[in-house]
Amino acid sequence: MLANPVVIPAYADPISWGIALLATFMEIAVAQFMLRRFGLSDPHFAGPLFVINICTWFPFLVAVDQFHVRADAGGAPWLLGFEALVVVAETAFLYLACRGRFFSARTKWSPLSVRQAAWVSLLANAVSAGVSLLVPVALVSILR
Repeated sequence: MLANPVVIPAYADPISWGIALLATFMEIAVAQFMLRRFGLSDPHFAGPLFVINICTWFPFLVAVDQFHVRADAGGAPWLLGFEALVVVAETAFLYLACRGRFFSARTKWSPLSVRQAAWVSLLANAVSAGVSLLVPVALVSILR
């Protein structure tokens, strides 16, 4: 059903889904790396990180689609604005998750400051955005 272009037009391309999933996994890996540096080393914390990413990733995609934001059509400021909202939301969710809330009650967690949670979110989202931009460029250059 999700591949039906009438139901969800912008999300019907399997290549886009593949790139988005790769970006999500990279974002989670970077977040886990950063969290380990801040003292949170439970590998099961990937579950809450995945939930956090889904809670922000899907609304981001829907907002981009609803506002018809395209980077090549002058939409870069909108994309940056939406991405900033994602970083703020993920910072709040991560802050809560690192206190045993937001699906992390059964993991070994250690509290982070808001600043640390913001750094994790900002760096992880920067890597995710980079993957989302670089993989299509690499695919196009390889296919030429």
